[in-house]
Amino acid sequence: MLTGERGEWARNLQSAVSRAAGDAGSSAAMPYQLRASPAHVLGAPCIDGPDMMHRFVEFPIPLKKEESGMSPDILRFLTRHDELGWARFAPDRQLGFREVDGGDARFSLVWTTDRSPADNADETDGADRAVSLALKGGSVLRVVDIRPGARSPMHRTVSIDYGIVLEGEIVLELDSGEERTVPQGGIVIQRGTNHAWVNRTENWVRIVFVLLDAEPLVIGGQTLGDIDVDH
Repeated sequence: MLTGERGEWARNLQSAVSRAAGDAGSSAAMPYQLRASPAHVLGAPCIDGPDMMHRFVEFPIPLKKEESGMSPDILRFLTRHDELGWARFAPDRQLGFREVDGGDARFSLVWTTDRSPADNADETDGADRAVSLALKGGSVLRVVDIRPGARSPMHRTVSIDYGIVLEGEIVLELDSGEERTVPQGGIVIQRGTNHAWVNRTENWVRIVFVLLDAEPLVIGGQTLGDIDVDH
């Protein structure tokens, strides 16, 4: 028998299935089935039946949070087209994190493309493509968590980067010594500059980054290339 949170979820599910079937005027001869998919595990079960297509029953299950206060996974929703040209959802996917810098940060690769313009007919799962920090000729979407008190190495990629602080507050330090404190909701546009991220707070920080390939900068006759860090 399930107990605790999962037991409560199972009881809610049974109740919701019964309600959904009752609302549709079901009988013993009208079977309804819970359709399995990763989304259902996260609280969006779908009941299939003779008079009910894509009938959703909503009772969200909160994602587990670690001591950091952050969800240990990223829930990704992906769209595609079917053979008739209708927009459809691909299977939802939970993406984990990989620790870097001795545990001071962790990365979750969400999506990549290997060319520009991107090929929307490419069925490759972008999260499974091997990349460095940036991807020559393409794009990278990742989520980064940074531990309290942590500081990244100075690094630079030949790209234009969009950084959005989802949770917490982070300091962006440039190689000139200039810095800015970026609050939750703040957005950084980074144009191939050498920089470091510094978390001077007591809380984890979560940032989503989009990196787009760019032309190398040439300043004073010197080409500014990648200064890479472990990814």
